[in-house]
Amino acid sequence: MNNEKNNQNVNPPSEGSSCPACACKSKTGLWILLIAVIILAAGFFANRFSSDKDGKNKPEETVNTATADSATATTTAGITWNSDYQAGMKLAAQQNKPVLLSFTTSWCPPCQYMKKDVYTHPAVSKAAEAFVPIMIDPEKETALADQYKITAYPTYIFLQPDGKIIETAVGSSSPEDFAAKLTGLGKK
Repeated sequence: MNNEKNNQNVNPPSEGSSCPACACKSKTGLWILLIAVIILAAGFFANRFSSDKDGKNKPEETVNTATADSATATTTAGITWNSDYQAGMKLAAQQNKPVLLSFTTSWCPPCQYMKKDVYTHPAVSKAAEAFVPIMIDPEKETALADQYKITAYPTYIFLQPDGKIIETAVGSSSPEDFAAKLTGLGKK
């Protein structure tokens, strides 16, 4: 009796078809899943190997070097950033240059935009030469982030060579606007 009841609930194959309806649905589902995986993989690889505006593949250029006072410097396609705050401040005092202090993180989309599209712009690179640029990861340098009361990323603090704050800016900007800000503050 249980077998009769179970047999009544089973869907018979449709006319002209040799497979049960559930098997056809699972094959369709597999095809949809396969197509979705292919599309995702294509998108990943297209983004991973996309070209820059000149049509050449351009990985982010990062070079670690040592500066005069053992400050660690990182070049991000145009600007050489000091990663040691104390050594960068000492260098600014020695060279009598203002400081561009950047608080940025690796997971922050506006920070990554600034690294990829703004710091690489020729006008920004040129204007940054008037500064001693220091890039700080506030999650690693929490005391420094607390000292400057950093609550958002990216945050830029422009300092005189003696450490006095000239101006603070929060958020990303266009290459043209950032170059203009650097040019204006570099003359003070």
